[in-house]
Amino acid sequence: MSSPLSRVNQSSGVNPAPPEKRSRLSVSASGGSRKLTMAFPAATLGQISDLPDDRILPNALDAVARLHGGWGCVVFSVEDAVALSHESAEESADGSVSYALNPECVVAVPLLQEKFLHASGDLLVQTCERVAAKVIEAKVALSLPSTLAGQTCLVMAVPVLERGKVTSILCRVHDLKQTAEMGPLAALQSVGLLHLVSKARGSHRAMIRRFGKVAAFVELLAASEGGVDFSECARNLANHLCEVMECDTVALSVNRRGSQHLAAVSGEAGPSEAHSPGRRALLSHLTEVVHRGRLCIARRDEGGNSAASGLRQWFDPALSLCLPLIDAQGKTRGAWLFLWKEEPDDLVEKESLLRAATPEVAPLLSLLYRAKPGAAIGGIKRLWIRGTLTQRHLAVAVGVAALIGLLVPFPYPVKAKCELQPVVRRVIASPFDGTLRQSFVRAGEVVTRDQILAEMDGREIRSQLSEALAQRERATKESDHALSQGHIAEARISALEAEGLDYHIELLKYRQDHLEVRSPIDGLVLRGDLERSEGAPLRVGDTLYEVGPLDRLVAEVAVPASEISLVEIGAKVDLKLESRVNLTVESTILRIAPKSEWLDEANVFLCEAEIENPENQLRAGLKGKAKVAGPRRPLIWNLCRDGWLALRYRLW
Repeated sequence: MSSPLSRVNQSSGVNPAPPEKRSRLSVSASGGSRKLTMAFPAATLGQISDLPDDRILPNALDAVARLHGGWGCVVFSVEDAVALSHESAEESADGSVSYALNPECVVAVPLLQEKFLHASGDLLVQTCERVAAKVIEAKVALSLPSTLAGQTCLVMAVPVLERGKVTSILCRVHDLKQTAEMGPLAALQSVGLLHLVSKARGSHRAMIRRFGKVAAFVELLAASEGGVDFSECARNLANHLCEVMECDTVALSVNRRGSQHLAAVSGEAGPSEAHSPGRRALLSHLTEVVHRGRLCIARRDEGGNSAASGLRQWFDPALSLCLPLIDAQGKTRGAWLFLWKEEPDDLVEKESLLRAATPEVAPLLSLLYRAKPGAAIGGIKRLWIRGTLTQRHLAVAVGVAALIGLLVPFPYPVKAKCELQPVVRRVIASPFDGTLRQSFVRAGEVVTRDQILAEMDGREIRSQLSEALAQRERATKESDHALSQGHIAEARISALEAEGLDYHIELLKYRQDHLEVRSPIDGLVLRGDLERSEGAPLRVGDTLYEVGPLDRLVAEVAVPASEISLVEIGAKVDLKLESRVNLTVESTILRIAPKSEWLDEANVFLCEAEIENPENQLRAGLKGKAKVAGPRRPLIWNLCRDGWLALRYRLW
């Protein structure tokens, strides 16, 4: 019974013998010329060498299978087994692990793939492993029998040596009937040379790329120092790093007084919102990495990394790499963060480059921060650089004019609060003991002279008056009767009693005529709301109302204690009232209180200034602001005095 591999061979029509004919010299029947068949056509070799590095080996092995037949080819890479597991390593005779075979490329013929599908590659690897192991020991090309799917076959193995060490093995599996060796051997050697060339070319490109990145890192200082201020320098540095590392976003932080501050983010054309959510997420991640003090790499599919949760929310990077900037002395200067939307293939190389560059780049941010001006001075410098000659001359002229203006003396404005009060307060009291019958005005109403404010109850007075009149009439009758009887003494006593009652009657009539309480002046009722006190008893002297004149008012200016030394009697004062914002009232300080008062949680001195109120537009009790003209001082002194006094008070 034939094996499965033989049935495939028979059904496919593949002739295992043609490679033998290709490898020999043939003589034509007509003459003595000989035709030489090449093991690897030059055109095919040139086409394969022009392919990308990762396509050279598969296409070369496929060309060998098409030119020289066989079941397929396998390329093993030989690696030291120090860092590999024992299961994947070959053991030497003494049992020590010395090397490992890793299938680098497997090419099976189409018929073998159709029969065994995905298992065709594994069958070829198993067939070639033992032969490849013997080639490593012998370090020469060998052709040894092996087994492929239960059928005996031959495996031709050719080693690829670099500096006397086997680095790769190229194996070709063919049938026992294919006895030709020179052509396939030469083809495998050519493939080995192509493999070495592709590896050398890849190493050369990688080295050029590394040198380019190293050169770009060397140019960091030149790329960053071109900015006017620190912010622009940091942005230039971030943009340069983004270009060198081929990433999407770069963020830099600098250590200021023990805390991290976001210095720049790549792609920004100028200053942006410092408290935007994206920038806060970047700063939070940079601060976390500085706190940890070690490299942090986070991938999109790693959901357990809490430090990168904010980055995933706002930037969604496939890979983030953050490293603290620690200088050679071990001092943390800041951190840098790199974000890629797609994970780079040379991550290990970039990580090594960043680790090597960190001690050199760490002091750069601190040096730039110290050497370059801040945002305010940097903005002025930037405008100066971008301006034309005329604009610069104009700026100098404006600066000189501003400096001269700061030296011009102006009155120092003492700012304070003010409140209007009446010049005098006329107190209207109860004229006698009695009962309040009715009140006609309230506090805040304007009254005129002799206007009725309230009325006392006159019933008791009228009763007392009637009683006094009756008693006087009785005393008069008694005096007349005693006199007619000759009783002089009794008559005189009754006459004196009648005279006393006359005075009492006169007083009661006066009270009866003055039951109405009237205003003595034109003015404003300051106090007195007696509607709820109607019917209440009053005693003589009880205060009923307070009335103040409206034609003249007093402004009480509450000058702070720190400013009272600048205020003098006769100083000009301007008042701006809350209810009359379009009206500025001018006056002069007439009196300054000798003692300070605690008013509105501040220590103040009350200064008085009288103002005219001819149209009665202003009322007592109105509040506002006041500016008292102090001594004349240079404008710069006026602007800086408050800050200077506050600083001296705080630092004392």
